[in-house]
Amino acid sequence: MFVTTKEGSTYYGLVVAAPLRADMRSQRRLLQKLEDYMSDRHSEKLLLRFGDPTPMNTKLIAAIHPGSEPGIFALLERCRPWLEQNGFALKVTTVPEVFGLH
Repeated sequence: MFVTTKEGSTYYGLVVAAPLRADMRSQRRLLQKLEDYMSDRHSEKLLLRFGDPTPMNTKLIAAIHPGSEPGIFALLERCRPWLEQNGFALKVTTVPEVFGLH
């Protein structure tokens, strides 16, 4: 999910609706999603439209099924500095209703 605001902020939403295992395949897939979001936000089109991403104007909200293995939550926390270096603020939640962005 990708949402923009009138103020020029961008929000990316990642929803994991079923429990996610922390096996290598699942972790690789999750990392690929993060890379895809960063690649999209750093695309020429979005840079021209919204400027450089910063944690103040670009958010990734990851709604992860609460039954996911702890290794998935740990992986996201280890990725936080990487995301911030690429202009993303990360919010991890187990409550999918967070997507009621207003």
